[in-house]
Amino acid sequence: MSDAPRPWAGCGDDKKGEPAGAPFLFNSRSPTGLGNQLLVGRGMELRVRPLLVVLGLAALAVVRTLSAYGLSALIKWPNDVLVAGAKICGILCETAGNDAAMVVGIGVNINSSQGELADVGQPATSVLAQTGREICPEGFLKKILDELAALFDQFERLGLAAIIDPLRHYLAYKGERISLAVSDRIHDGRIVGLNEEGALLFECERDGLLTVSSGEMSVRRPG
Repeated sequence: MSDAPRPWAGCGDDKKGEPAGAPFLFNSRSPTGLGNQLLVGRGMELRVRPLLVVLGLAALAVVRTLSAYGLSALIKWPNDVLVAGAKICGILCETAGNDAAMVVGIGVNINSSQGELADVGQPATSVLAQTGREICPEGFLKKILDELAALFDQFERLGLAAIIDPLRHYLAYKGERISLAVSDRIHDGRIVGLNEEGALLFECERDGLLTVSSGEMSVRRPG
């Protein structure tokens, strides 16, 4: 169960001092996890794959936040964050306002116990499971917002160059032999990296180098 959505960080009826066009966030929390929805209200001109850009910004913000809590995380392209090979965060995006904005949903396992994680049905972990201590969800949320604001500022000043190299650095499964499921096809090969637009580069054993920019995807090691 989650509390009713509530405003955070200058949201809601009282926005005094909030910069024009700043992001605002509504937070729906459970005792063990963090669910939030971020409406990106900035005037951002995204000319290249805006979905991949926004997913990348959100994923980097989560990775940097987890690092502040002593956790080393990787990004399972395009929208999951892993710690010790297990999922700790999932990110979803959708357009809003006649495509004038993007809504980003970020779900992070914070204080989930091992027993709760066992019911997920896939390898999953939490900050509590990794560190052995419960943390304050509000403090974690504020850190994500701070990191996201800083990343947006860098992106607006420098463009994609500000985030592509960090995304490549934190890319999970890079160089490993895996199976990649895109839509209804399975490809065996290796993840090479990301191109300059944030799309996945995958060296397929059968079809050569593939550029993957969308579609449902799962990663598994071939048997």
